[in-house]
Formats: sequence, structure tokens, C-alpha cells
Amino acid sequence: MLEVMGGLRSPLFSEFVTLFCCGFLALQSYCDTFLTLVEISSRNSTYKCFEGHDTQEVVSKLRERFVPDLSKDETIALALDLIHQATTSYGTRQYDLFQYLSQGIAA
Repeated sequence: MLEVMGGLRSPLFSEFVTLFCCGFLALQSYCDTFLTLVEISSRNSTYKCFEGHDTQEVVSKLRERFVPDLSKDETIALALDLIHQATTSYGTRQYDLFQYLSQGIAA
């Protein structure tokens, strides 16, 4: 994806960073709505993703990911850190290489 955007210093990557931060803030503002939907969906659910999981634990872990108690500036800092982690991760680079090789476009 970085290559498609033109690299880390490209205008498209800068736009991605801005939109990612705005999106995270927007999702965070609806945290309680999402948590309610997940709670309702997971009770006595036949969905495999909820099978064998305690509803309260699922909701609690999801709440942690929204980090609703952070300020706007702290949330943006977290979002930027998530992007940094993803762009510098060894696992991400290996996954990208796997995708590159598995799609038959490697020389």
C-alpha cells in the first residue's frame, strides 16, 4: 500500500495519515454505539467470532481498542504511533513480501 501511495513522503501518504486520524476520532466518538451493537450481536450468537467468548470480555477488549478516555491530541498521537508501528514492522514487511510473491508478480 505504501508503494501504491508513492512512499512515506508522498502527498497521498500524508492524506492517508490525515484521514486515518480523522477516522479514528470519528469511530472513537461513536464508541458506545459500537460497543452496544457488539454486545447485542454477541449474546447467544452463532457467529464463529463470538463462539466460546464471554460477551463482557469481548466488549471490554473492544473498549480498550477505542481508548475512549484519551483527549483529541492523545488520540491523534496514538493513531500516528499505530501508523509508525505498521510502517516499520518486520511482520508487515514480511506479509507484504508474501503478498508480492504469492500474486505471481515477482521476477
